[in-house]
Amino acid sequence: MPVTVNPGWGPEAQYLAALGLGSGYQNPAQNYQASMYQPYRDIWSGMQPINAATGFTTPGWEDYIQNPATHGMGGIQNQAQTSLLRLLNMTAAKRTEEGFNFEPQYDPLTGQPVTGVGNLGQGTLQDLIQYGGASRFGPMGSSWLAGRLPQIQRNWQQGQAGLAADVPPTSFLDYLRARYGL
Repeated sequence: MPVTVNPGWGPEAQYLAALGLGSGYQNPAQNYQASMYQPYRDIWSGMQPINAATGFTTPGWEDYIQNPATHGMGGIQNQAQTSLLRLLNMTAAKRTEEGFNFEPQYDPLTGQPVTGVGNLGQGTLQDLIQYGGASRFGPMGSSWLAGRLPQIQRNWQQGQAGLAADVPPTSFLDYLRARYGL
């Protein structure tokens, strides 16, 4: 039976209430569950624009935290894997149209990278790979791949710059998928 969550509470308090955790003593397992709030919230936030672009709905925060299938590391990994697959299964043109290409853009006046490009940032992609790739690479492998994402992106950029004029460029996500088997 779902726990009543006060809509006036902040998201973390709502999350803890949905798990049945109060503000008193918590055993180690309850501490672990409580520590999952940030990745849980990050994955839910990243799911929203991906689901909207692919025709799926994302439940509201209160409904999402009431679903026991989304709780714990397994729930986080399943939700991230689903979102990552939906993202990768979009065509490169659709991802670009939605702002999901994760390719750096530069300010034409300063030449500096523009941060926060598109609807999702690189941090969201790292979360999706870290948690969504765990079933394929294991937790350590997916964490390693997510942590190396900035370096992988630099390598991809250098490779794109060296392409012959008659070779079509590859999107960053298509490169990731082919290179790392996502």
